[in-house]
Amino acid sequence: MKGRGQGRLPVGGAVQQALARQRGQGGGHRGIRPWRAGPSRSEAVMADCYTELEKAVVVLVENFYKYVSKYSLVKNKISKSSFRKMLQHELNHMLTDTGNRKAADKLIQNLDANHDGRISFDEYWTLIGGITSPIANLIREQEQQNSS
Repeated sequence: MKGRGQGRLPVGGAVQQALARQRGQGGGHRGIRPWRAGPSRSEAVMADCYTELEKAVVVLVENFYKYVSKYSLVKNKISKSSFRKMLQHELNHMLTDTGNRKAADKLIQNLDANHDGRISFDEYWTLIGGITSPIANLIREQEQQNSS
């Protein structure tokens, strides 16, 4: 059984480094044709015509909008409190300290490129890249060890 924090990425550390690297690259997802509005998530996830990657993208996009307040004056952005909830509810197995307000606020500060106190979709996508980059590195290292 894994101990607390094992197999998970810290809110800081490697994720913060990956975020900094990704910011330097200017956001790799630009220039890709945007996702078209289509069937609802449940229909998309169940549809046999969608690939696993397409289903994963739909889940990521809908997860963002799940935490955007319907009552906020600022549309299409996640508030600090909603972002903290998202960390606790959605990423508590991959990130440590998701319940630590200070660590969450530091992550928000690092993601919030325009310093408006809210997380836009592009800033959210930077988080996703920051989480997936170290995971990809671990998978590559394991594959190299297995092939040796």
